[in-house]
Amino acid sequence: MDDYRDKVKSIRFSTCGMRSNIATTIKRNGSNIDGNVYSCWGYDLERDEELLDKKDFNVSEDDWYFLIQKLFCDFDVLSWKKEYYRPLLDGLLWELEIELENDTLSYKGSNGFPPHWEELVSIFTVFEKLLD
Repeated sequence: MDDYRDKVKSIRFSTCGMRSNIATTIKRNGSNIDGNVYSCWGYDLERDEELLDKKDFNVSEDDWYFLIQKLFCDFDVLSWKKEYYRPLLDGLLWELEIELENDTLSYKGSNGFPPHWEELVSIFTVFEKLLD
């Protein structure tokens, strides 16, 4: 497997459900690794008028490499399908986007989930707790 530690530029994970819509973005810019997590009403996580709360944070290089290790080695995101759907009226929409130097990996779903879903959610829940 290629070493993705230095190829990943950003990671964005978002969930949209009945209770809340939360997005976490972590970006590497040179030696700085910064992130933000925010919650909003509605389904458009990009609209400021729907923003409920937003917190910025820093990520250590060790934690950044831990996250990349989890995604590419433990979760093997390269083997994931691009979309996971289960037809239900209500439920959970989600998206994971990993920006690389020369490519972007995008995965999404609606009530369907990839392998290691629960562990993926638990990692990003750490950042979501900053909103409490």
